[in-house]
Amino acid sequence: MLMLLFNRCLVEPILAGRKVETRRVWKRCLVKPNRVYSASTDYSRDGIFAHLYIKYVKKQRLGEMSDEDAMLEGFSSLEEFKDVWIECYGIDSWDPMLEVYVIGFRVVDVVATTTATHHERCCSYNVEQNHLMHNYHRYASMYDG
Repeated sequence: MLMLLFNRCLVEPILAGRKVETRRVWKRCLVKPNRVYSASTDYSRDGIFAHLYIKYVKKQRLGEMSDEDAMLEGFSSLEEFKDVWIECYGIDSWDPMLEVYVIGFRVVDVVATTTATHHERCCSYNVEQNHLMHNYHRYASMYDG
C-alpha cells in the first residue's frame, strides 16, 4: 500500500477530522480516488498512523485558494496555511500560479495515535522532510498505486 507523508504536527488534525484535504506538488498524480492509502509521518511502518480513503483529486493553483480551502487543510485561515507552506518549502515556494493536486480524504481507520504531537512546529525538520519528499516522488513515480 502506498503512503501519503504528513508532517507530525498534522496527525492530530487528521485524526480529529479537521484536516480533510492535502495539497501536493507532483509532476503527475500519485494517488487515485476511491482507493485507500496509508498516512505516515515517515517511510517506516512505525510512522503509519491511519488509513485514508481518497474521495477526490483535482488540480488547483495556489492563488485560487480561499480561507475555506485552508480550513479543509486544517488551518484557521489562508494566511496561516500560507505561512506554514513557506516554512516547510521555503520563501520562494508560494507561487500563486503553481498548480497543485488537491486530495480530499477521510480517515477509515486509525493505526496508532502515539505519533501525534499536537504542539510541535509543523516544519521543524523541513530540510530532512524536503529531502525525503524529493526521494519519495522519485521512487513513487515507479508505481501506479
